[in-house]
Amino acid sequence: MVAESAEHSEGKSEKPRILALANDAGGAILLKSIILAEKEIASWTVSMPKDSPASRIFENSNDIERLVFEDCLTLEEIASFRPDLLIFNPGWNSFPREAIAGKKGLGFPTAALLDHWIDYAKRLHEGDADYFIVCDDHAFEAASAASLSPVLKLNNYHFTELENSALQSGNRTYRGKDLLFISQTIALHDEIKSGIDPGFTYLGLDEGKVVEDLLENFEKIAREFQVEGIRFRLHPSETEFRHGELTNRFPNIPTSLEHSSSRSLAESTRDAGVVMGINSMATYEAHLLGRPAFAIRPLPSTRITIPIPEAQKLDRAVDARKANVLNERPEYYKDHPLEELLPIMLPSLI
Repeated sequence: MVAESAEHSEGKSEKPRILALANDAGGAILLKSIILAEKEIASWTVSMPKDSPASRIFENSNDIERLVFEDCLTLEEIASFRPDLLIFNPGWNSFPREAIAGKKGLGFPTAALLDHWIDYAKRLHEGDADYFIVCDDHAFEAASAASLSPVLKLNNYHFTELENSALQSGNRTYRGKDLLFISQTIALHDEIKSGIDPGFTYLGLDEGKVVEDLLENFEKIAREFQVEGIRFRLHPSETEFRHGELTNRFPNIPTSLEHSSSRSLAESTRDAGVVMGINSMATYEAHLLGRPAFAIRPLPSTRITIPIPEAQKLDRAVDARKANVLNERPEYYKDHPLEELLPIMLPSLI
């Protein structure tokens, strides 16, 4: 295991010690925003696999103590940190789900922070954590439907930051000259590991269908949104662009590639005239930032679960219309700070 942070304070801290386990991009983004917003009320350490999406998201966070491990972090290594509380994002991959889920008798409580709104019933079971944390009513309903209990409500610090950024910029017009396509992950599926249900919603596997339709109808889409090309933003788990053969068939369409580490999603979204994706939280974030954002189904049976307006959930990219874009006020928790949750999860310390 490799430490990548500022010095670790010696001795017992008066603040509760919280160990966060991160892997997938959505959960890592939420965890990072929580830690940055609530640095003063706890002593934080975040641990993640090397070269994971989480490691890229946290790589420039020098004020957060982080530990990167090469292979698999064992339950014994987790216990050796002696945290007062462990927060983990279940994610799609084997870590941290296999390392911590369903384990009892650790000597400290565990809380699962739910980042997305899909497949809770497949990803989690009631005994996988002592507490389940959600950041909006949509997630609360999904967690309740999956019989998870107890479910605790927490501020969505990340979405609050995004909305404040949009309000401060004052830019609610769409002057970008390209279409931003938010790519779904597929790198994690090269080897489906044991313990991962193949029935999960792996939408990245069907992304090529959406990209092909987008390219074939780009002339119409370009006229509708006054854009000149397509910018493909890779998921943090992706290192290579996988649709090169498709784009090569359309040499007259200007295309560019953007790595998630090169600029923030907020910066990337502000420069786009329209944003499209499948079922990614990043597409919903573009909607929060006031951009016209559309979720495109690769298959008619695909269930779009991100809470954008129904008129912005489409079977084909060519059906996107500016007139159908609704600037609905986003719904997420702002009145449930972490300091109110800690006495529930740590009654002996607070």
